[in-house]
Amino acid sequence: MRSIATCYSENAIKVSDSYCSGPASSRTSISQHPTRPAPSSVTSTYKIIRNNSSLNSNPIFVTVNWSGCGGGDGGFSISVTDKIPSASNSPARQFRKPKGSKEFEACGCRIELLWNLSPAFYDAGPEPVSGFYVVVLIDSEPGLFLGDVEEIEDEEGEDGFRRELSPVSRIEKFVSGGSGRGSYSTRAQFSRVGEMHDVMINFGTGGDQSSAAAGMSVLIDGRRVFEVRRLRWNFRGNQTIFLDGIVVDVMWDLHDWSFKETGEAAVFLFRTRSGLDSRLWLEEKILEQKKDPERAEFSLLICACKKPG
Repeated sequence: MRSIATCYSENAIKVSDSYCSGPASSRTSISQHPTRPAPSSVTSTYKIIRNNSSLNSNPIFVTVNWSGCGGGDGGFSISVTDKIPSASNSPARQFRKPKGSKEFEACGCRIELLWNLSPAFYDAGPEPVSGFYVVVLIDSEPGLFLGDVEEIEDEEGEDGFRRELSPVSRIEKFVSGGSGRGSYSTRAQFSRVGEMHDVMINFGTGGDQSSAAAGMSVLIDGRRVFEVRRLRWNFRGNQTIFLDGIVVDVMWDLHDWSFKETGEAAVFLFRTRSGLDSRLWLEEKILEQKKDPERAEFSLLICACKKPG
């Protein structure tokens, strides 16, 4: 007799054969404006390596959070720390005015913040998509720039704000509703030199604990890279996919979403690997010849809730 574990694990997770991304134009792409719930909060963390070698060479992490119902009503908050950000070591400063500047001390440095959200254009969420800028200067040295570079260059009369960023993480939270099912799409760049990818997640139990059809699927650029069946038995797990020649681990945890009436979060994590572990063995020699810089880890965390809060 077949065991219960065998019955429920057979074909529970189906991975597309040898999924490895190429240029976005070579694949079917999902709609540019897919129907999806708007994020209620977007938090991005960036790592800044300072140019002045005479100063502290430790990297500085800047975290920017956008929240609210959209249209800039919630403003933004920012935190600066010299450690990997966490709730305990990165107290945030909130800014609600559409335009302004602020100076403060952090990490033993003088931080200058300049922003202008007055002409900003917003899509469905609280994060502006164009017509704005947020600039962070560290001891008068350009650190972080977000938005339209032309606007700040016109005001400052220089182009010293052009700088490559090293995104560390991005967290998007959204409210899916109380049906037990959810769908969410976003765009993310998993490496500094990689393509911008469309990411879509469909998941849910449909409120029927015995439903064999309950499951989850992950699509990249419109192509299903893997699906999970019998989600109530496979509410936690992980899979590995390849994007832009690097390894991306996909992890999910839907235990609370599936079994708690309070509507706790469903969590999905996309995390790249750093160092040699991030490379496909076939391209390692090519990368050595090109002398590409070491790839840093990047994480995309998506959190779904059935209720606001």
